[in-house]
Amino acid sequence: MVRHGTPQLPSVPTLLLALWIALLLGAAPASAQPTFTDGVLPNGIPDGATGTNVLQEPPLFYDPPSGDYRPNKPAGSPLVDLAGNDAPRDDRLLNGQTQTEGGWDAGALESNGAALPVELADFSATPTGGNVQLTWITASERNNARFRVQRQAGRSTSNENAAWATLGAVDGAGTTTDPQQYRFTDANPPFAAKQIRYRLVQVDVGGGTTASDPVVVERAAPTRTRLLPPYPNPARNAVSVRVTLPDKLPEKPPRLAIFDVLGRRVTTRMLETRGGNRRVVRFNVSMWPSGLYVVRLQVGTTTRTERLTVVQ
Repeated sequence: MVRHGTPQLPSVPTLLLALWIALLLGAAPASAQPTFTDGVLPNGIPDGATGTNVLQEPPLFYDPPSGDYRPNKPAGSPLVDLAGNDAPRDDRLLNGQTQTEGGWDAGALESNGAALPVELADFSATPTGGNVQLTWITASERNNARFRVQRQAGRSTSNENAAWATLGAVDGAGTTTDPQQYRFTDANPPFAAKQIRYRLVQVDVGGGTTASDPVVVERAAPTRTRLLPPYPNPARNAVSVRVTLPDKLPEKPPRLAIFDVLGRRVTTRMLETRGGNRRVVRFNVSMWPSGLYVVRLQVGTTTRTERLTVVQ
């Protein structure tokens, strides 16, 4: 006897199991490959990835030593978005934006065409006597609080990675479209430096910073023998003696000596025979008796003297 009734349907778990098995038996879908757009990839696009408008050579506003993105020439650069006013973190910038505790404010190549806070029209440094006169002109300013004036000194261009020292600050004009002119005097440039670099670090009202390109002062070689007054004078612990030597020197090395009031030589230093240099020679006088001393520089037949007082 055959019974007729409603056919039994498979349960939901059974259907899900069957579907999972079918997927396993079929071809597995290929994993998605990343796509890079409008980015900087110094090592190129990774294998299997695609890219659009990818730069493999660092652009002009990329700083390879620090890995930051900043304008190579801040004046008039249209590629940097300076909309943010957050305080910088370690004075490092990305795309002109500041780095805060929460991270970067903008992507590497983001740009909305906003102008830089300061359009720097001119920046120069001129030696005047023993000083260096800095002058700069801005074509326009936006929320400009001040300029930090910084100096970097070295005997040659091999010292380009030396730290920048802040000499002082000059107040900015805030927001203006009128040209502004500024001056700053470095009254104590490093005596022995053959080359001195200066730059401006513009600080906006929110604390964001932008550094200018540096200007370089090449100092001419001395043309005559000079012995400058020692400093400090009076001296208690140490004293520095500054000398200049011309290009042409006698075969016998220049000699720097210090004598007491009785004419007894206390110490002597033989200087390098290379000419065209400025030298700073330091002496430890902490153990010398108090009194008057004579500093004497002998270069061939030329003699220069200065007085030194030691107090203990």
